[in-house]
Amino acid sequence: MLFFLLFPLLASLAAPADQPTDCSFHRLELGQFGPCNDNGTLDWKDDTFTASLTLGYTSRPAQGFLLISSRQLMDTLAIPVGQLPASAERYTLEKVAFQAGQQRQRISLKAWFSDAPDCARSNPDAGKSREQCSVCAGPPGTTGQRYPECWPVQATAQPCTQSVNYAPDPDYPELTPLRYMQVIVHIFQKEDPDQLGQWAPHPTDPANFTEAHLPIIRSWFDDPKGVNGLLSNLCDDPTDASPHMTDARVRLLNTGTPGKDVFFHPDNRGWGIGYSGCKPGGYSYWYKVADRYIENPSPQHPDYEALSAPQTQNAFHVFVTAGKWQAEPPGDPRIPDDNDCYWPCGGGLTSSMGCVDGQVPDHPAQAMFGTYNIWLHGNTPGEQACEIDYPGSDAGLGENLLGEIFHVLSLDHLSPLQAHKRHPDGGDGCSDTPWKSDYNRLGCNIPGRCALSQCQIGRMLHFFSELKPSFERFPDGQGGFSAFPSPCAPTQPPLVVPEGADITWSAPQELRSGLVISAGARLTIDCKLGMPAGAGITVKPGGELVLNGGQIYSRCKERPWAGLSCQGRFQASGGAVIEYAEKLLLLPGGQAEVNDALFFKCSNTPASWCGQDGNICID
Repeated sequence: MLFFLLFPLLASLAAPADQPTDCSFHRLELGQFGPCNDNGTLDWKDDTFTASLTLGYTSRPAQGFLLISSRQLMDTLAIPVGQLPASAERYTLEKVAFQAGQQRQRISLKAWFSDAPDCARSNPDAGKSREQCSVCAGPPGTTGQRYPECWPVQATAQPCTQSVNYAPDPDYPELTPLRYMQVIVHIFQKEDPDQLGQWAPHPTDPANFTEAHLPIIRSWFDDPKGVNGLLSNLCDDPTDASPHMTDARVRLLNTGTPGKDVFFHPDNRGWGIGYSGCKPGGYSYWYKVADRYIENPSPQHPDYEALSAPQTQNAFHVFVTAGKWQAEPPGDPRIPDDNDCYWPCGGGLTSSMGCVDGQVPDHPAQAMFGTYNIWLHGNTPGEQACEIDYPGSDAGLGENLLGEIFHVLSLDHLSPLQAHKRHPDGGDGCSDTPWKSDYNRLGCNIPGRCALSQCQIGRMLHFFSELKPSFERFPDGQGGFSAFPSPCAPTQPPLVVPEGADITWSAPQELRSGLVISAGARLTIDCKLGMPAGAGITVKPGGELVLNGGQIYSRCKERPWAGLSCQGRFQASGGAVIEYAEKLLLLPGGQAEVNDALFFKCSNTPASWCGQDGNICID
């Protein structure tokens, strides 16, 4: 049986310089690389892989060891020479264990005999190491970037500023108002080769979606299998530390209307944006897209007026490309042809993940690669590799929007080896996410991922609440949406805290409606609660409202909110504040316990609440 030892790199066994010309070594190579083994942990430092190590020599010393060193070996490999043949053309050690790395790296080997240290063999390029497999890793250069200054920081002593508290109650997500974001879809098409630069599509093969495919684009947003269906029906992740969050409370708006929220751009360079496959590069034109199609569209563009409208510009922009195209000679480099480099499979990128002067970028955008080709070959299988990306339905293609949108909304990949930003916690900024998950949408690139954690949802809702992005839209009370909130009138039916619910709001809330606390329900408000003018809070008999140091105020500067009507129980303490309420009514059967509270410019405040138990009333 072969016997060899692992020795530390001691001075007595130090690797010599390269071999002299008369050295008996003539072969040192690796082969039969095995897969990465995570050894059952999420610590990538203990990940290993095996490879066969083959060497050849014409003679060996009578005593000592054969020594083999490499940075990927834990220690120097030492084999007693008595276990080796006197000479060997090919002597192979099977399944030698090497360390996997954060990225694939070149393996450099050196072998020598301890009793003949001047005779050595080196191979500076014996093969590539395996990448660690404990957690997902991002492409080189895409990780560890500076943490955006406008993103939330969890290490704070103030619960009302912790983003996780913005997440909805897991059992009653409907009590957290939805956040809506306007999405503008741009489709890049191939140009007519006889009319380059004139916004004319290729007459026979635009090679991307056209107006004939608008039902598919609409399904990305409207179909239960589309993006909003996923956001409203999240699965549970048994590997995380989060309760099952069923609804992200974020929705994407797009009606699939040409010239309104869908635009077609014949532009070969835009059509060919991508970064994977065939050769380096392929996305430099992306950095001109925002100026060309969002901020300063050409007056010659057929949709110039619509593209220039503020309601179009102030949105989240998704540019659907065909995937990487790079021209190769011969042929006109401006026109795609059969000799060129293509990689038409899925992917995406955004340059809007972060902050500009402490705020959200004015016109965040993403590129979504290869969707048309995935759709085309997903419906005609057997043609090429991209068909494996087809999600099983046309509507499911819309889920490809989410990766980059999540990044803009401050979510990152799970592991520190994949996270784009350097989060203070060393991971992804969320303590309830695992470093590796087959369920979480920000985990590895595995089809069917359908979960988000409490912290992740809280980060997104914090983003909307605190940063007020220009792409947010608000219900207008008429069945549509506005670019501006309506703080001076209710625009939605009252929120109803149902019987048996015990809800605590530990983050600021801004409602678009009134609030009803049912019999047998309790609502505790720890932070600020903004009410639209004309909307009130009703506490039913047997219901309870607790204002625990929180504040209720009118969102409308010109008008008060309707105030409180209590037939149940009302408690206010700990510096609680109610301001600009039209009325504060304790109706028959109602009870109140009010201490250390401030009532500022409230009409009809019960006299018993003022001037005692630390309470202050200011008209």
